[in-house]
Amino acid sequence: MVARFEGRLFRVPSRVLSAPAILYPGLDWKRVDLRGALVRLGYREARVMRVEPGRTVSLAIELPQGTLALNATPWAEVWVDGQRVGDTPIGNLAVTIGPHEVIFRHPELGERRHAITVTTNLPGRLSVDLRVP
Repeated sequence: MVARFEGRLFRVPSRVLSAPAILYPGLDWKRVDLRGALVRLGYREARVMRVEPGRTVSLAIELPQGTLALNATPWAEVWVDGQRVGDTPIGNLAVTIGPHEVIFRHPELGERRHAITVTTNLPGRLSVDLRVP
């Protein structure tokens, strides 16, 4: 994310998007231009906000959806970010862009955990062979 104060750019780490950020505008700066740029995920957004001295302003950024295609050999139950989403194969599962944890569970072969990052540019694809240790 980039914050612009009176024409000057300041970088704000992307991890700030999930937590409150305190931006100090300095002397008599009245306008803040926030540009959320998660370029690696194929996401850009520009917003202009007015911040009055001594006031707090909230900004909610709703990330767009990407898709996941998931498969396992043999079949498996699939959990994404702690939510059961069905049995494999699963195609075009809509999820928000960003990192996700995927768990494949089979009653006899156990479970496998994988991390995947979903972007707006390409669908996330993950295929596992649970027979291979």
